[in-house]
Amino acid sequence: MFDTIKLLVPIMLSIEQVKIIDWARTSTNTIGKNSGITVFKKMYDKAVVGIPTIILTYKQDNPSESWLKVEVSIPKFLYGSNVDEVSESDIDVFYQKLREYLSKQLKINITQIPPLEKCRVDKLHICKNFNVGNLKQGYLKAMTNATKSKYQARIYHATGLNSIESVEWKAQSKKIKLYDKEAEVIAKRLGNKQEYLKAKGMLRFEIELSTADLKQISASKTASEILKKSVADNILQKNLDEIGLGQDIQISSLQQIINTINNQTSLKTRGRATLIAFATDLMMNGEMRCRKTYPKTTFHRNYKNLKTILGVKKIIFSPVTLPPLMIEETEKTVPVLQNRYSH
Repeated sequence: MFDTIKLLVPIMLSIEQVKIIDWARTSTNTIGKNSGITVFKKMYDKAVVGIPTIILTYKQDNPSESWLKVEVSIPKFLYGSNVDEVSESDIDVFYQKLREYLSKQLKINITQIPPLEKCRVDKLHICKNFNVGNLKQGYLKAMTNATKSKYQARIYHATGLNSIESVEWKAQSKKIKLYDKEAEVIAKRLGNKQEYLKAKGMLRFEIELSTADLKQISASKTASEILKKSVADNILQKNLDEIGLGQDIQISSLQQIINTINNQTSLKTRGRATLIAFATDLMMNGEMRCRKTYPKTTFHRNYKNLKTILGVKKIIFSPVTLPPLMIEETEKTVPVLQNRYSH
């Protein structure tokens, strides 16, 4: 449901409090002639899975007016891994445990840290894991020709292999990604044997929301209004539908399409031949090239007729028919590691 989040936390620290904190790095910057010096203090530990990155920003001449930026993977922070999905019931646990963690790391009383559910969200990744077994490569290969308006598609292959690791659609401030989660866990050694077993046959669909997306959900970008399962599910399903993986989307083989066209008694022989040729072009050359090859009106007419005959919203090819990927109603829950950061 949710993975990486960056929260903006308004906080007031005295210069004495700032000095006793164990920062990993300090840097300064000057923007404009009269803006003064801005100080950035950073705390992080990449060696430990799930540790938040904390950045304190303040004016050198007025440290009491400061902002804390906290970036963390919610499931890694709670569970020690993002193979498991966050349940809605654990969001309140996340707020409380992160607040306690910040209090400890900043060496201040927890009352100095505002309730995190009232803070602004500056960045958020939402996601859904699908256990598709040995069909992972089938889905990924089918998506190599999928298009999304105003997005640039990129395909990443495993090093030295023909297998596809991920397909990505990137716009100026938003990214959508479908990738082999099992391959990632193995390649990056992200877990133990139990995590490998959980990730076996797993595809992950992930969206990095843009600022516009966040503001559309909540004008003030307030965490409590954004971190809701219903919000994430609606966005995920909408984007799954748009790239051709969602509900009521049939991923068809070319032969399946040809058979369906030939069974259309309402079409004359020439009409069937035209659509078969068009479908073949789509499969062999991809949608983007076909849009350039055919006159605009011809492309849209053929594409619309083909969708109507097939009863689909988007045409995607695969050597085998693949079930649609849908957001399920039931939540997947895992036990929270209650004492993970208490030592």
